[in-house]
Amino acid sequence: MRTWAFVSQKGGVGKSTISTQLAVLAGQMGEKVIIIDLDPQGSAYAWHQIRGSETSPPVARAVPERLVNAMEAAAELDAFTLAIVDTAPHTDRGALEAVAEADLIICPTRPSNLDLGAMKDTARLLEMSDCMCKAVAVINAVPSSSAKKTYAKAAQLVTNIGIRVASKYIVDRVAYTKATDAGKGVTEMKGDAKASDEITALWQELLDAEKALKRVKEVAND
Repeated sequence: MRTWAFVSQKGGVGKSTISTQLAVLAGQMGEKVIIIDLDPQGSAYAWHQIRGSETSPPVARAVPERLVNAMEAAAELDAFTLAIVDTAPHTDRGALEAVAEADLIICPTRPSNLDLGAMKDTARLLEMSDCMCKAVAVINAVPSSSAKKTYAKAAQLVTNIGIRVASKYIVDRVAYTKATDAGKGVTEMKGDAKASDEITALWQELLDAEKALKRVKEVAND
């Protein structure tokens, strides 16, 4: 079972939204997905309750101290190919050390000055756990009126901090709110093909990043 961990030192950047959207798409792509929700607010868990308790992907709540146990239990079931871990804002070092075992660490941020400033704290935590090389930042909620310009500015600031930035970004669209409120993924709903295309493009880029990291690890172990 592979693991993708969503990490940010600031709340409200879109971790739960992006993680649930990618989880739905991953399931549509043939992955067997479980979401592990570490956020005390339980946004991913609440989304799943709206979606239906018997639906996929399942969402398991856990406290950071029990993350490793939750991941081991999920792996032992041998029923999942991908675990998506939605961490809490202000992730403590204990939780970050646990998700350091992740195959890929995804760090969402909005393009505001406050959110981008908080990425410095996220970078410090990644460096402490020696997992900066596995991190990919995703610029979220980019205003549609100035998407390319806003993304480019935000991406440069995050790159300067030392975190790699995904070339695919998420535009601020009503479709994501509607999907979340309905317990759905945008790829399951009609009405906004652009949102669906964005999530699909981001999924492919992150999947490629994970595969590249795996190849590097395999070469290092030879």
